[in-house]
Amino acid sequence: MAPDLPDGPVSTGKALAVPPVARAVSLYSTVVATFPLLAAGASTPTWCTKTAGAVTPGHRWAAVVQDLIFTGASVLWKDDVDRDNRQVNSISRVPRNRWSIDSAGFVEIDGQRQDSNHLVFIPSLLPQGFLDYARSSVNHYHQLQAAILNRASNPTPLLDLHINDSTFTPEPSVKDADGNVIEEGEVEEIARKWGEARRSRNGAAAVSPHWLDVKPVGDGKMDMLIEARNAVRLDVANYLNINAAMLDGNSGTSDTYSNTLQNANEFLTLSLRMFLEPIEQRLSQDDVTPEGTVLKFDTSGFDTFTDAKGNAGNAVAPAENGTDND
Repeated sequence: MAPDLPDGPVSTGKALAVPPVARAVSLYSTVVATFPLLAAGASTPTWCTKTAGAVTPGHRWAAVVQDLIFTGASVLWKDDVDRDNRQVNSISRVPRNRWSIDSAGFVEIDGQRQDSNHLVFIPSLLPQGFLDYARSSVNHYHQLQAAILNRASNPTPLLDLHINDSTFTPEPSVKDADGNVIEEGEVEEIARKWGEARRSRNGAAAVSPHWLDVKPVGDGKMDMLIEARNAVRLDVANYLNINAAMLDGNSGTSDTYSNTLQNANEFLTLSLRMFLEPIEQRLSQDDVTPEGTVLKFDTSGFDTFTDAKGNAGNAVAPAENGTDND
């Protein structure tokens, strides 16, 4: 699991082992890290762009968004220079595994209740985090993955080693069609050897006696398992409020790349805002910024649409004078 996120009903590591979850979280984190936090129409507080050691503002806001995604809340620690004017010197994120909420609703860090003047609690817009409300889909994916891996090792999971003897009874010995006695241990030994042969990494050749028919049970196809695993992507997209097309991992063709770029506005408006909005609104309150100061993430660079046709070699280069070539 991530080093500073606590386990919920499922762990962060288990959730990130689901490919569409990892892709969604990486998309949110990478894009948010590029957005500077600025004051609208006023001087931007210095802590908005201040780096704390190796933790840049981009790292900070990406980690806060991850907190909101996985556990539904994040906590920041602020240093006040002037409490009367609420002038904040610096803000840092409290690692998610260090804080909790006690029975009275107060934030504790390392098990100790803290001065609320130093704390900034940022709740998600959702009542729970992903580790809680998506636990069934995360567990379902891992069960499917285990079934697929098992089926890959044993494409035909069941064989019927059928004894050709109509007089078979559950006695210590069995007679074959010629009346020969087959010891019960011999039957078990044959079944054991067939099992070992089917698990052989390099394949195997098996010999069966004339009184034994080998009948595969099932067709060995994994289509249903693969489709079920792919369906988890749609569940994750719904859980994380993101277009499923952005989680399919197919970004190699010009058409897919163009579609991804065309989804940028939807991603910003419907997906990213779900996590940007609570951060902006909380940090714009008077206990963090001077009264009347509104902080906003500058998303202008992400708003710029880039045409992807050039990737397919179909774009026409403009003339030097700014007009199209004849």
